[in-house]
Amino acid sequence: MSARFKRKEAIEDGKTLQEQDLNNEEVWGITIVEESLEKLIICFIIGISIVQQLEHVPVN
Repeated sequence: MSARFKRKEAIEDGKTLQEQDLNNEEVWGITIVEESLEKLIICFIIGISIVQQLEHVPVN
């Protein structure tokens, strides 16, 4: 759903634009945290698998 549509919907619901903006910031903040946490977990898993593969490489 586009931000413009959300704004229009919020005005129809009787909310002020400022209240709607605050709600959007809260939602986007949570989304950003979830996405970065997901990326962090993926990188951690990739890092662990690289380390496990390097343990089997003989050192000269």
